[in-house]
This record gives sequence, structure tokens and C-alpha cells, in this order.
Amino acid sequence: MERECEYVYSTADYQAWLKTAREPLRSASILAHDGGICRGELLALQWDCVNLDKQADERGFWGTIEIRRGLKRKERRRSIPITEDMAAALLGLKAQSKCQHVFTALYDHTQPLSRNTLADQHRTIMETCTFHPDAGLHALRHTFLAEAGRHTQNVRALQRLAGHSRIQTTMRYVHPDHTDVLDIASAVQQARAKTSGVATIWLQ
Repeated sequence: MERECEYVYSTADYQAWLKTAREPLRSASILAHDGGICRGELLALQWDCVNLDKQADERGFWGTIEIRRGLKRKERRRSIPITEDMAAALLGLKAQSKCQHVFTALYDHTQPLSRNTLADQHRTIMETCTFHPDAGLHALRHTFLAEAGRHTQNVRALQRLAGHSRIQTTMRYVHPDHTDVLDIASAVQQARAKTSGVATIWLQ
């Protein structure tokens, strides 16, 4: 089961984090924040799974990232749309990579990045800045899923985007309110009215 996290980055906190983070943590943070990709998946990501287009599509996406390696379980296999910020980060990583890995070692771009490098960079930020104690890549993934949950009630689609094996995990990110309930009831009534042909009764 995915580790629970309560902290969600505000826009200001996220921008401050990006200004503070050194590469490659900065690029990893963008991919976690905009795509919900976890650290293990980022470290295992290779260029054959990155489909980067030369221009954005009608939805504003620049291609897809296929998550196929570094998986905790088979349900984590998924396709992540690439945002403009993700595309810029990927182009920067591509310019220095000299191997099949997207994230490469600091001083030898022919080798994959060590997990310790991200951990060391994260530790430096937490020791020198005043971010929330839970700030980091996992919280950035959590922020993405929390925002996605506010924009959809399609739990199955959100589960697929997150790569969760259990729907109960995904449900933590979905918080329907009274307006959502009324919208559902209204949609049912409108659909029935169109097919039944029954006149609406107005109470005087």
C-alpha cells in the first residue's frame, strides 16, 4: 500500500522548492508534481519510454511517458501525459544524458543516477530551508493526485493515472461535496426526461 501523506504543496511553496532544488532533484520534482511519478519510477525511467512531441496537442500535452520500470507492482504500468514544464525538464535531461537513462549521475552522464544523490539533495534543502517536514518527491506526487481528485469524480480513471492497485487507496484523493451529489442527480433526471417524453410539472 502507498505510504499516506497529508502535506500538499501550495503554489508558492512549490515555486520556492523549485528555486531551491538543484539538478537533478529539480527536474525530478517537476515530473513528480506534474505527472505523479514516484522516485523509484523516475530513477528507472529510460528514453525508450519517453514519447516527446515537437509541439503540444489540442489538450496542451507534449507526448507521453510510459511507466514500465521501477514498479512496485504491475498496476503501476501506465501512460503519463507530458505537460509543458515536464517537456522542458526532459529536454534539459536529454541534452546531458549519454546513456539510456533519463536521470544520469552528476559527474558521469553515461551512468544512471544513484538514489543517494536525490536523497542527499533533499537532505540539504531540508537542513538549510524552512519547508514542511514532509516536503519532497512523495509529497509532490501526493499533491498531483490530490489536485486530480478535486477535478474528477471518475475514481477508476484516477486509479489508473495514479497506478494504484487498490481502489481504496485512490478514494483518499476523491472528496465529493453536496454540489457533486446534486450534479449526479440532475444528470440522471435530465437523461430520463429526454428519453421518457414526460412533461415537467410546475408547482404553483
